[in-house]
Amino acid sequence: MIVYSSPSPEEIEEDLEEILRELGYIRSEYPPTVPLPVSKAVLIIFVLVLMLLLTYLVVTWISRPSGKVTIPRKREEEILVKKKDYYGLYKTALTLGSRKEYAEAVRILYMALLVLLDTQNVISYHPSLTNYEYRQKVHAYAFSGLFNRMTSIFDVVYYGGTPATGHDFSQCVEAFTHIQEALS
Repeated sequence: MIVYSSPSPEEIEEDLEEILRELGYIRSEYPPTVPLPVSKAVLIIFVLVLMLLLTYLVVTWISRPSGKVTIPRKREEEILVKKKDYYGLYKTALTLGSRKEYAEAVRILYMALLVLLDTQNVISYHPSLTNYEYRQKVHAYAFSGLFNRMTSIFDVVYYGGTPATGHDFSQCVEAFTHIQEALS
């Protein structure tokens, strides 16, 4: 009587591996490994991308006059500008001013003024036009001094990087109000 003994799991695994290698399914090195230089390159790229992202966030945070990183309200503004809703922009600016976000409030209020002047056919508002071009269009009107003062405040705050104050904002609100009255 012949007694067969079953092979051990290790022997079965070795035999299966040999068969698969002969059929070309397994290469001589098992398990396949990722070459070390490729994995280092991927790690280096990942670290660089992460550093760039962090740098962007820090620069954005530092460059904000309020020191806060905020999500832009561009979509809302674009809708109000397309509708030529200067009053909606004005209300938004007042809300921001009440929250002491003066730089953003000055920016929105200046945009409201440009839209107001556009609705009154004083200027033709277009984002590509410069403040100098707007000043040239407005210089013949009685309120050009108010417009120039508000434009100067906007330029210093928005382009000059000077933090806006409550006084800057109140001067802009006053100029906006007087210009609106002059156009009525």
